[in-house]
Amino acid sequence: MKALIFVGLTLPILPFTVNQAINVPTLPIILTMFCNSTLFSLIWPLSIFMLNLTDTLKRKPLFEGITLSVREKVLLLFTARRITLEELEQKKSRYFPAETVTLQENKPTRKLVHLMKSETNQTKHTDNLKKHAKLYQKGVLASPTIPSITFFTLALAITPLGNIIFWLTNLFTTTIQMVW
Repeated sequence: MKALIFVGLTLPILPFTVNQAINVPTLPIILTMFCNSTLFSLIWPLSIFMLNLTDTLKRKPLFEGITLSVREKVLLLFTARRITLEELEQKKSRYFPAETVTLQENKPTRKLVHLMKSETNQTKHTDNLKKHAKLYQKGVLASPTIPSITFFTLALAITPLGNIIFWLTNLFTTTIQMVW
C-alpha cells in the first residue's frame, strides 16, 4: 500500500502517453497502476493451477493424506503446491505452509490452514511439521509467495501504455462490433 501512495504522490500525471493512438480512456497514474498490478497478480494463481495440473497429469499426489472438501481442493489448486519438507525449510521466504498438524484423540492429523498471517513464526510452524515427518513423506502443501511490490513494479513499467484492462475491453468491444 505504501508503494501505491508513494507513486501517487511522486507521479501524479504521466509525462507522456500513447493512449491517444489506441483510443483508451486515461486514468490518473495511480489508478492505472493499481488496475494493471491487479491484472498481473491474477496471473499468479493461474500459473499455480497450471503447475498443479501438470503434476496431476504426471500422477503426482496433490491431496493425499489430508481430508478436504471439494471447495477446499479447488481453492488449493489455485493457491498451493505439494513440496518436500526439505524444500519448505530451504525456501522459507518463497513458501508458506498451507497445512498444520493437530492432535485429535492423541493422534496427529493434517489440517488445512486457510489463512497464514505474514507475522506467523514460520520457523516454529515448519519445526512442528518436521516433528511429524512421517505424515509428510510425500510432501506438504505450501503456498508459493511473491511480494506485491513485484506486481506494482511490472505495472509501473507498462503504465505509459495505459490501462491494460481498458485495452482488453476496447479490443473485445471492437472485435464484437466488427463481427456483428
